[in-house]
Amino acid sequence: MRMRKKKNLDERIDAVSSYILDTSSDERDFNKAIEEKAFSSCRNLVSIIVDENNTAYEDIDGNLYTKGGKELLQYSNGKKETEFVVPDGVTKVGAYAFY
Repeated sequence: MRMRKKKNLDERIDAVSSYILDTSSDERDFNKAIEEKAFSSCRNLVSIIVDENNTAYEDIDGNLYTKGGKELLQYSNGKKETEFVVPDGVTKVGAYAFY
């Protein structure tokens, strides 16, 4: 998955914690585990792009979901949309998906 902003991080990162994310990032690669509050301070995040080979996550319309699209993990808070419709097939919305 890639988030685009300003800096690159090592592709070998296996977990993401809210403590390492800030609004100055440009492009970061995350592969396996994302803490539920990891994106809570990313108010300018307009899109999340997940590599199609990622086995744990996927993106739909720039938002983060579990692979298969069953759980919305993070809505990209920097989007200018005034309305969001949860896609068909989503059975769970993460506790911090809209923070």
